Amino acid sequence: MNTVVRLVALMVTLTVQAGAAERVAQSHETQWGRYDKYPNFGGQVIHAREIIVFVPAGPKPVAGYAAIYMHDGRNVFDPATSTGHEPWAADRAVNEGRYPAIVVAIDNTTLRWSEYMPQSVFAALPSTVVAAAQGKEPPPQSDAYVDFIADELKPWIDAHYPTRRDPAHTFIMGSSMGGLISIYAMERRPEIFGRAAGLSTHWTATTNFALYGSGPESADAELTVIANTTVDTLADHLPDADSHRLWVDYGDRTLDQFYRTYAKRFEQRAINQGWGKSLAVRAIPDAAHDETSWRQRLPEILAFLFSP
Repeated sequence: MNTVVRLVALMVTLTVQAGAAERVAQSHETQWGRYDKYPNFGGQVIHAREIIVFVPAGPKPVAGYAAIYMHDGRNVFDPATSTGHEPWAADRAVNEGRYPAIVVAIDNTTLRWSEYMPQSVFAALPSTVVAAAQGKEPPPQSDAYVDFIADELKPWIDAHYPTRRDPAHTFIMGSSMGGLISIYAMERRPEIFGRAAGLSTHWTATTNFALYGSGPESADAELTVIANTTVDTLADHLPDADSHRLWVDYGDRTLDQFYRTYAKRFEQRAINQGWGKSLAVRAIPDAAHDETSWRQRLPEILAFLFSP
């Protein structure tokens, strides 16, 4: 029996190693570090997608790397694939800040809204606004997306990179809808994600832009109902503030002009839940809803998330 068990274990090990080897499409290096691209990662619970792992230049830290999981992966490093050819430049921010961290960039798919819309929020929406909130998008499947990161991607990353695996060294961040799913991931899996950041957090939670009018003053009343439900649901389910840390922010230009009221509402409800110094809610002057603005404040965000 023991021989059979050992043979089965060996076969499983060889299969995993073969699968891991097949996942590596290419690696290349720049002055900032190494980039490992896995073109078709996943597929067990969600659609497969490209994953890029950035490992900063320099010696490996003795204690291992923190891992920063970032959504909309095509916008994280490469000007050639980023919206407007303006990436977040997370590789540069990590390298210049000398943070002992790898960055795991997770690409989106055509189901972006569906994967990034928190299911707890969608379930809490009044029935009168559900159709308006969903628009033409497929139903939310964010639980599956979060669980993919927590149960499939992270274990694989931990097995193939020298990471620090505890929540205090496992970050998740994104912008717009990516901000919502980052907060939700920390709430749904607080034992996995200990740090989260939502840049230009999309409290209005819908891509049905017919509701937005020409600005906040002319927005449809349904948008306020959707946004308040988003804020209240997420704020009321935050994890323990003593062992988690959260950054949210908003600008004052383009789509960000809609967020101030809701960000302040979120801040107050979070404070009521016992959050204090581990929460940062920042207003960013003259900032738009774009990668250039997010890149400019990323160093400050990393400093906050890495602070004790």
